[in-house]
Amino acid sequence: MEEIMEENFHDESELYTRKHLENKLKEHFGDSLVVTSLPGKPTIFTFRRAFSEIVHQSWYDERCPDPLSEKQRMVHTVAEIVAAEMRAMACECNVYPSPCSLELSDLQATVP
Repeated sequence: MEEIMEENFHDESELYTRKHLENKLKEHFGDSLVVTSLPGKPTIFTFRRAFSEIVHQSWYDERCPDPLSEKQRMVHTVAEIVAAEMRAMACECNVYPSPCSLELSDLQATVP
């Protein structure tokens, strides 16, 4: 996207930063836009409907004919989803409570 902006805008003051452009697209398209960012890879913008169709087709293309292998693939996929959800949780990483102050009922409330 940055290359396209550079080609079309001759005045550098008209160019958006990558993050600003991403925010403007999210603001404009809202929940219908999926933004995928991976370290070392270009950011990918996909419309939710197309994204859903791609994921759906990919899931069925990778199906295993053996029921046991298919179950293992499902468990692996669920584990990846749970791990991604856990990484996405907002957690305070600078302050840790003392072990004596932890209550089991409080801990159960934080488990997804």
